[in-house]
Amino acid sequence: MVRAEFFREGGRCTGFTVMGHAMPEGRGGEYDLICAAVSSAVYLCCNTLMYFMGGCTARQGDNEITLRVKSDSEAIQAVLRGFHEHMREMSRQHPDYLRTISTN
Repeated sequence: MVRAEFFREGGRCTGFTVMGHAMPEGRGGEYDLICAAVSSAVYLCCNTLMYFMGGCTARQGDNEITLRVKSDSEAIQAVLRGFHEHMREMSRQHPDYLRTISTN
């Protein structure tokens, strides 16, 4: 299962970690589509924030990526809210493959 965890402080998003796989690689079908959709959304969000807005750092590991916000700009918060809602909607549509949580 893919897990998207969003970190919050004082009502604002301070970053996220996305980890795991929908199912073992190579199984094909819906599993690979979910992983591809999540990966594409994660990279779009990270690249937008890091290369075009600044104020963020990212760390990538094996089947895991973590982004932390250094800036409190409204534009960065808007991108993070959009990404969070996108992940929540995908997890509602595919609850067996993707779980989205928020922590304080």
